[in-house]
Amino acid sequence: MAMRPHAASNAAPCRRRGPPSFPLHSDDVLAEIFLRLGPLKPSLLRASHVCKQWRTLVSDPGFLRRFRARHRQPSLLGVFTQQHGKALFRSVVDPPVIPSERFSLRGYGSWDLLGCRHGRVLIMNHTEGKAIVYDPVTGDQHHIAVPWEFRQNDVVANINGAVLCTGTADNARHMHGACRSSPFKIVLVGASTVYIKHDVLALVQACIYSSKTGSWGNNVSVVQPCDNYIAGHHSIFAGNALYWYIPGSIIKFDMGMKSLRVIRKLPVAKDCYDTSHIIRSKDGGVGIALLSYPTFQVWDMKNVNKKFNSRGGTTWVPRKPINLQLGCGSGIRMKQAIVGYDEDGHQIFFRVGSNIFIVELVSMKSSKPWRSYSTRKYHPYTCYYTAALETSADNASMTYGGDQENTTQGGSVQI
Repeated sequence: MAMRPHAASNAAPCRRRGPPSFPLHSDDVLAEIFLRLGPLKPSLLRASHVCKQWRTLVSDPGFLRRFRARHRQPSLLGVFTQQHGKALFRSVVDPPVIPSERFSLRGYGSWDLLGCRHGRVLIMNHTEGKAIVYDPVTGDQHHIAVPWEFRQNDVVANINGAVLCTGTADNARHMHGACRSSPFKIVLVGASTVYIKHDVLALVQACIYSSKTGSWGNNVSVVQPCDNYIAGHHSIFAGNALYWYIPGSIIKFDMGMKSLRVIRKLPVAKDCYDTSHIIRSKDGGVGIALLSYPTFQVWDMKNVNKKFNSRGGTTWVPRKPINLQLGCGSGIRMKQAIVGYDEDGHQIFFRVGSNIFIVELVSMKSSKPWRSYSTRKYHPYTCYYTAALETSADNASMTYGGDQENTTQGGSVQI
């Protein structure tokens, strides 16, 4: 049988097909890539500097909503501290992506930095008797007169406070860290000395301001045998309550019940005030952290006997002590303090000698971002890195002051 000629002899040679090519210039493809960038590093900010197309894409409001839905935890951008007459911003990102001058404020007169939460900063002007809510990203400021109950001789003194977003109450899917369009609340708490018979007690009072109504609510108060120094530490928010740590006691303000309570009999002594700090516990409650370098320990507060006592009692359960390995040698003669706490990222700020350390309480990983000999407190500022993409980078150094109720760009006005 004769053989037939090979069928492929007259056919064109076969070409091996490679994988399909994707158009990397496509916005849809780029968006899917950018969505997967980690939220803890300023990757989007860096991508926005590559070209105009990328900046337009990553600053699109629709894309930013998708990014936040995927990465619900806002990042620790830096800290605010009171220094050289400024509410000074200091980045904890290496290399810094937000210049200090971009977020820092210059103040005049008598003022204090009370804390940061949900992308806003709370400042108290003691001389003018005003609480100032500041958004570092937009530069917006709200100046609110403090109720007369918190004034002593026409000056606001011995006061603390907290600002928080009300978005969670209105929308369970609300993501903190992008709260600029959401209403906010201010909770002020103050203390003064009162004399009842032969006892020296503290009158502790609190009041809530709502930006929705533009007014303060009713004042609530309690008289307790506790220290009246209330301005030392910034608050923490756990459950639906705010907590302030004062020497020997904790002040609790329940946002739902609008009730005030002083928690006494703490597991740490008054003279450990600078080396201890209240934190969120593992179950979302409250704990106390104590530094005695190189030893670090946490006590968790537990509520007991609620069934038999409507107010309930408290007990403190110690965790196993941790031996910190920060490379500082013996801490016996070193000055040490707990100088800040990030409740969102569960990170605590230590000062040992001249070194500032940030320790993640879950992994116990540590970093040493800078050196400082000061005992000043640091107020952690958390926000999405994407927030910087939504505003102009031309908002340079801003100041606060004057009688403006809302100031978009700030001004050199004395307060």
